[in-house]
Amino acid sequence: MKQGKKKQPCMSVNSVVISLYLFVMLGIFPLYYKYQYADMGDAKYKMFLYSSGICVVVFFLLSLMQVLFVNKGKVKGFQLNSLDKAVVLYYSVTLLSFLFSSFKEMGFWGADGWSMGLLSQTLFVCTYFLVAKAWRYQKWAVGLLLISSAMVFLIGIFHRFDVDILPIYGNLDEYYKVLFLSTMGQSSWYSSFLCTVFPIGLYLFFSSENKKVRLFAGMYSIIAICSLVTQNTDSAFLSLAAVLLVLFYLSFDQKERRSFVKMRWKRFVQVIILVLGSFCLMGICQKIYAERMIPLDSLSLFMSQSVFVWILFVTALLIYGFLSGKEKTKNGKSPVKSRRIVFWIFLLIFGLGVAGTALFIMLNTNGYLLERFGYQSTNNYLLFNEQWGNGRGFAWKFAVASFAEFPILQKLIGVGPDCFSAYIKSVPEYLEQMRNFWGDLVLTNAHNEYLTKLYNLGVVGLLSYVGMHVTAIGLFLKHRKENMLLPAFALCTVSYMVHNIFCYEQVCCSPIFYILLGMGSNLIHKLHCKSTY
Repeated sequence: MKQGKKKQPCMSVNSVVISLYLFVMLGIFPLYYKYQYADMGDAKYKMFLYSSGICVVVFFLLSLMQVLFVNKGKVKGFQLNSLDKAVVLYYSVTLLSFLFSSFKEMGFWGADGWSMGLLSQTLFVCTYFLVAKAWRYQKWAVGLLLISSAMVFLIGIFHRFDVDILPIYGNLDEYYKVLFLSTMGQSSWYSSFLCTVFPIGLYLFFSSENKKVRLFAGMYSIIAICSLVTQNTDSAFLSLAAVLLVLFYLSFDQKERRSFVKMRWKRFVQVIILVLGSFCLMGICQKIYAERMIPLDSLSLFMSQSVFVWILFVTALLIYGFLSGKEKTKNGKSPVKSRRIVFWIFLLIFGLGVAGTALFIMLNTNGYLLERFGYQSTNNYLLFNEQWGNGRGFAWKFAVASFAEFPILQKLIGVGPDCFSAYIKSVPEYLEQMRNFWGDLVLTNAHNEYLTKLYNLGVVGLLSYVGMHVTAIGLFLKHRKENMLLPAFALCTVSYMVHNIFCYEQVCCSPIFYILLGMGSNLIHKLHCKSTY
């Protein structure tokens, strides 16, 4: 073993290089800002581009030295797991889409202000593999991300009460303060970062047997959820609901340690208490400091100030008290089987609720309810028209309708990475439709990551992209017995996927997301940290 280590000097240095890169991306990048809110996205992108590019180039040079001078020309391969293969497949389709694209410059660099072209996709995939294969996993990386993100969230909370502690807002007009938040720029960019990261803390609070870790994770989660309820983006609540649903599933799971089986149900109720309590806490702060509060949309205010949420919070406390008194059945065993029945009943009710809501929206939108029953809801959430979701209704309809007119090759591999706007500008009819609705603005994406991938990378690209996410979730949950942190990365993936039904790839969260995927894959490959959390 000692001889093996001496034969890999460059690879050891490579691990240090990747650790330095992770220190920058997980510790400094979330807090980095420049120019206040003017070109903050560009500043973030340059930091990502330069740090990732330097890391990849240094890694390549050191690996080349390893092959030439240590391994004497021999290249040693490594085993690919299912997630590695899914990432390779996604990148292959992205590269193919670029090669056949008519918009090479934008396809490489990406649209102005977004920069999600082939270059960024290449760096995403490279950093994934560097973290997954060449890095020696260290726990500090996750802790550093939690600390830096907690600071980002605290700044965001203060901003919602018009307290500019850095300062960042400067002379920003009051009207625009609700649109920008913390060190992330747009509130939707902030929401993406929040939803990509917060599941880690929430899962550690749910699963850890270490009291200090639970205390830290609980404090972190309170900060994150307080920020979530005030960040003013509706999609974040859907992400939270998805994370809670998976945690609900895991609370019935029998793959964990036996000692955990007895307390996981109570832990889930504790998570619910933490979430609802954080909502109520922010509601109290909003009423105390009403004169300083930045005006929020109706859903955010409902979640923080409604009596209904207080009723749920008190109910959760009562349920926890009941469970504490009824921890065991008469024979002294935890009633896991009966709880699993409860889970499937809940899942059935939840599924019927989602299906019923979707059906109502469809019937309400096409006028069936008005025609048959003389009723039509004008609620923004229940009437899908062009104005739905701050114009997402138009963007989605436009993307689907124009994609349907694509030639067969473009249907398969799209118009090129991040070439949504370039293609629209190349078709006068589409450009006119866009400007008739948005004025001089031409959207750079469909405000739905999956429709955007369908447009840019075609059916094959969309399937490979979704397949990569689904593979990650399945792989991380499959190996959850080997490492207790893996479900946290699965939850991050679930949260990212759900949030981006209404959002898009951008530099504030996508690099972090690929790093988290790499960490999860790293743990599966090497399992450096068995049950350390």
